[in-house]
Amino acid sequence: MQIDRGDPSGRGTADALLLAVREIMADVGRDPASRIVGLDSRLDTDLGLDSLSVAELLVRTEELLGVSLPDHTLASARTPRDLLTAAAMATDPEPVGDVAADLAPAGAGLRDTSTAAPLAPPGPVRVRSGGWPGRAVEVVYGIWALAVFGVLSVAGWLLVVLLPTVRLRWRVVRLIGHALAELVGVPVTIEGAHHLPRERPFVLVANHPSHLDPLVLTQLLEEPAVVTAVAELAEHPVLALGLRRMHSHLVARGDRVRGVADAEALTEVVRSGRTVVFFPEGRRSPTPGLEPFRMGAFVVAARSGAPVVPVAIRGTRAVLPVGRLLPRRASITVTVMPPVTTEEPGWRGAVELQRAARDRILHDSHEPDLA
Repeated sequence: MQIDRGDPSGRGTADALLLAVREIMADVGRDPASRIVGLDSRLDTDLGLDSLSVAELLVRTEELLGVSLPDHTLASARTPRDLLTAAAMATDPEPVGDVAADLAPAGAGLRDTSTAAPLAPPGPVRVRSGGWPGRAVEVVYGIWALAVFGVLSVAGWLLVVLLPTVRLRWRVVRLIGHALAELVGVPVTIEGAHHLPRERPFVLVANHPSHLDPLVLTQLLEEPAVVTAVAELAEHPVLALGLRRMHSHLVARGDRVRGVADAEALTEVVRSGRTVVFFPEGRRSPTPGLEPFRMGAFVVAARSGAPVVPVAIRGTRAVLPVGRLLPRRASITVTVMPPVTTEEPGWRGAVELQRAARDRILHDSHEPDLA
């Protein structure tokens, strides 16, 4: 660890680390001047840094101190002081207890003045002509589409539970998705499918504007994949049974310790030869736009050496946006982009993959940037 031994408190090193914290806060629009930035400030609640920002801070810490931080640091480090301690432990078995003690709170920083105008999201292809007759047609169509979805979902769930292999179950889900699109008149267009690697597993990342997105992606993937889903779905026994039968992996939101364990497990899944599907926004936004990406998918890709395949989904928000019960008629387009790879190891590689994949999805999703 590169600490000035003429400065027993390590104050210069701590100052440099807190300067890096302020720079990252400014980059993501968290004004350092309005917050107390100190060694014991919590990275998430006090400073407003998400998982990507913390990963970038880990990269800055490694560059600043000339160390390689262990993977568990993303989960265990809660404050800048924790980062200094982890860096000291990485090079010296004897802990450096007060490497940055008694440092005063930080000063002013920068403000994010970005005012780029967002792109307009694609609108639905309405089946109405205006006024109450048009609204009536839309309601009738929505009831019909919801009924079709309900019947196919029940049939599909029963087959998923009863069929003996995951390959057969995956084929059933693909057939359900195709039949649903045909019966309700929603065309699904797939662009760039030739970009999917055929001879090796990969990490697929996609935006997540609607509940329909996982079903839509089954039309893209002929072979079974491990689809990640939020752990809260396990609270619904019927749904949880279906997800287990499809070999879905439930991941915890907001729990960095559990997140590290999930990343390790999914890395082994990819190494075993299976493709994994992530929705790295972590949630569906009620407003059009692309949310910040969480780091899990990209940590898995960097560790396993698998390529990341960015996929942009357009139109599912128009069909069934968050909070709406009755579907509307619209066209859906799925755009597959060339795989993204990295030569960088560890956190640096994960950050590089995240930035490249998100930039491509943002461009082709035709939605504003909410990051």
